[in-house]
Amino acid sequence: MSRRALGLALLALSWSLWLLVFAVPWLDVSTKAKVSIAGGIYALSYVAFAGAIGVMGKEAWEQMKDRLPWRS
Repeated sequence: MSRRALGLALLALSWSLWLLVFAVPWLDVSTKAKVSIAGGIYALSYVAFAGAIGVMGKEAWEQMKDRLPWRS
């Protein structure tokens, strides 16, 4: 697996985990458990995102930032 493919896979995992946080309120567990689960999932998404940037490198990060619609 190339570095780019691994980085994109980690990026997709990061986004998927981030979206998964919004499903936590519907779990049938205590509020304390929901907060813990959501916090853990969010932390994992951050780690996956940082890993993606680390694997792909600064140049890929700059390319991603340049593609954002609100950057001019």
